[in-house]
Amino acid sequence: MSAAQFSGETAFQESKLRPMIHLKPGEPANAAQLQDDLLAVKKLYGTKGYLAAEIQPTPQFDDAQSMVSYQIEVREGDVYKMGELTIEGLDKETTARLDEDWKLRGGDAYDSSYPHRFLTEKQRRTQGHGRLEHDHRRGGRHQRQIVDVTIRYDPKPR
Repeated sequence: MSAAQFSGETAFQESKLRPMIHLKPGEPANAAQLQDDLLAVKKLYGTKGYLAAEIQPTPQFDDAQSMVSYQIEVREGDVYKMGELTIEGLDKETTARLDEDWKLRGGDAYDSSYPHRFLTEKQRRTQGHGRLEHDHRRGGRHQRQIVDVTIRYDPKPR
């Protein structure tokens, strides 16, 4: 039998986090599933800029009841902000259009899921012209946590 309790969370209510943990009362705890669930919680925190969030489960065993419960501590850390967007490898017009379409502005809380959604949408529009890739780095510019995003367009070989 297994159960989970959260502590430390403020960006999301426990009612939002609890369904993400698939521990089922009356069934053995599945450690692999729990790790996947905790990764999903960490990704959720990344959508609000908490890229360094730590999600730490602490098991509490009750041998007499053959039960384990988990105290899941969330340490959100700093909110990372959007820094600079750089688009490389495209003509000026297409670059300007993509830059305009990018909705995260400098200083906004960084949404770690946004670049993937953006690229997926834009790849549909640029299909046949090549592929877009992105990478970002986290760093302390002026003692703040900033994410600069680079989108590289690599033409398909002919």
